[in-house]
Amino acid sequence: GFEHTGFHKGFDPVLQIRYHSVLDLKDKTADDIIKNMDGLRKRNTKKVKKNGVKVRYLSEEELPIFRSFMEDTSESKAFADRDDKFYYNRLKYYKERVLVPLAYINFDEYIKELNE
Repeated sequence: GFEHTGFHKGFDPVLQIRYHSVLDLKDKTADDIIKNMDGLRKRNTKKVKKNGVKVRYLSEEELPIFRSFMEDTSESKAFADRDDKFYYNRLKYYKERVLVPLAYINFDEYIKELNE
């Protein structure tokens, strides 16, 4: 679920996140986690697996790839995105605890799998 971590009073927007999602993974298998998802998340997870979507984590040097997606998404979905400094500060302060995922499809592999 989501946990609200307070309002703006005493809030440091560089170091603190107002909302974050929490999922306890302790003693749970991947199947347990999927079983406890709502219907939409289950369908999306199955679709991703079926369609050959992979995930890798971007390095700091690759952060502009993520930023490009965020800029496009904020324009198309009409929400205010943070500036580059916000994301680079996350990497700076939280170091290896920050993961920036990129979902992709390797079409050569995917086509090969479809033909097998």
